[in-house]
Amino acid sequence: PPPPPPPSLGGTYTRWGRVVCPSTATLVYEGYAATTRQDYRGGTVELQCLPLDPEYASGTLGFRPEASPAVVSPTEFYTSLLAGEHWKELHELEVRCAVCRRYAAGGQSLMLPGKRTCPAGFTADYAGLLFTSRLGVTARELTSVCMDDTPDKSGSRKHQGGRSLAPVRVGAAGGVTNYTAEAQVACVSCVSDGTAAASAGAVYTRWGRSTCGGDAQLVYAGEVAGGDRDDLRMDNLLCLPPGPGENIAANSFGESDNALPRLVAVGYHSSSPATYEGVRNAVAPCAVCQVPAARTSVTTMPALQTCPAGFTKEYSGFLFAQRHGRGRLVCVDDAPQAAATAQSPATRQFLTITEAEPEQHAAGLPGYGTGYTHLNCVVCSSSPGMGSTYVHWGSLQCPASATLVYNGQAAGSHFSYDHHVSSRACMPTTPELVASSMNLGHNVEHGLLYQTEYETSLDKHNDDVGCAVCQRPANASLELLVPARTSCPAGFQLDFAGVLLSEHFGYLRTETICVSPEFGSAVSTSPGNEDGAALYGVSSDASFMVPGYGSNQDLGCAMCHSGPAVAEAPAADERTAEGEVYVRWGRTVCPDSAKLLYHGLVMGPHY
Repeated sequence: PPPPPPPSLGGTYTRWGRVVCPSTATLVYEGYAATTRQDYRGGTVELQCLPLDPEYASGTLGFRPEASPAVVSPTEFYTSLLAGEHWKELHELEVRCAVCRRYAAGGQSLMLPGKRTCPAGFTADYAGLLFTSRLGVTARELTSVCMDDTPDKSGSRKHQGGRSLAPVRVGAAGGVTNYTAEAQVACVSCVSDGTAAASAGAVYTRWGRSTCGGDAQLVYAGEVAGGDRDDLRMDNLLCLPPGPGENIAANSFGESDNALPRLVAVGYHSSSPATYEGVRNAVAPCAVCQVPAARTSVTTMPALQTCPAGFTKEYSGFLFAQRHGRGRLVCVDDAPQAAATAQSPATRQFLTITEAEPEQHAAGLPGYGTGYTHLNCVVCSSSPGMGSTYVHWGSLQCPASATLVYNGQAAGSHFSYDHHVSSRACMPTTPELVASSMNLGHNVEHGLLYQTEYETSLDKHNDDVGCAVCQRPANASLELLVPARTSCPAGFQLDFAGVLLSEHFGYLRTETICVSPEFGSAVSTSPGNEDGAALYGVSSDASFMVPGYGSNQDLGCAMCHSGPAVAEAPAADERTAEGEVYVRWGRTVCPDSAKLLYHGLVMGPHY
């Protein structure tokens, strides 16, 4: 007989392009992949899997005094140039998504770019191609995702102005070592399978080194890769494993590929602090590491040199982001190496350090120096048995279910600066800065972090945004942020419900965050309009064209973590046995007790 099912369910992941989960997981919810439309320069920088049954933020939030400043709408496939009829048939159809929860308990997630098979100790959830925004439109940066090989066909073939998602190709100039130029970039979503000693331990990337520190195990070493500087599309960096890449096909884009974004190697571009001078212009290496099984989460903490009590230090470094375009912050090791490759990044993309705007300047960071300070960071893993961490944006306190790690002020790029940082960061009220990196002159090639203000017609207008880093209780390590809902799905418990906030669509692309309706201010706040980083409400587009979503409705959000299981994994023979076939009218998915054969549209004679 098959083994009994595990007592609890495992972690969650998003299966982009599909509305069903593999047989190894149960469906949490299905939805539409959404972001700010492509004719807007600013707005949200990442894809949100918006559920079909939204719950709007309650009350009048006052984040839309004139018009909807940060709007989202469904995305569309841009796949007419791909080989394969199924890709061509998807062109301009809406991109769907499924949030899945694994039956296997405890496994850690890993998205592996450039490959279609998982490293030792991991098994595949699904394989696909790396996608991000197409070129040739007003919108710029978008976080890349792994799109399933066999996406579901949904909606009508009608271009509605949503963001067009296109496959990523290897750049011909400044590409990555041993990867075929112009080839599509494969990807695979993996989960640790229990065969390695650290199978339940958290996975993290050590940027700037090819080895892991302390007692962490090396999953694989690679090179840092990102979007081409002329494309300004991908905002996230990838740790690309050694080539050759496992691609679907090379040179298969047809007559024109000018709309498809490119992946290139990323080099260092900072000579300060001095430790980075020796690797300037070299390709940056990276290592994907896994900590011992009892430590189930890893957190990057800005402006700290030591880990708080209850955490173990993995490594320390400085905050970097890509030089060209806006990009995610990463902690680059303060003892950096050059990648073991003879290939030059050919100046296609670089890593550059991040500075704090001086405190006496408008929107400067209080407590971070009167000159420009290079911001350090430390990467910490949780103590055995302790839960994961999250940021309680808009509050200086944690909910009753969590413990405060530190509180501080929200920081981000200036709303008008078109390069460097797309992330939001919770900067500690009492930082631990490196003395030799404080009060320096400004380098225009470095990024800057400013205080973040609420842009609202309520009494919090222009107040500086507070934040708190919180740690969940023991064994609560599986996190799920649900956009457009203010309650958690079955099997999850609520950390807090809030409202989605992001950047104005007329400015630049920035990370979207879930903010407490408390709208709490930082310890040191100024009521004046200092125009640093800004937060606006996120609402559904007037042309959203998805049932259940009204026009210009403020979208709520729910920060959730794993709770008691409400479903157990069916036995293997129950998942594969074939029984009676039926049609589920009005839905595109089957219940957990059945297997999907296909889904489609209801057709009938003209009235």
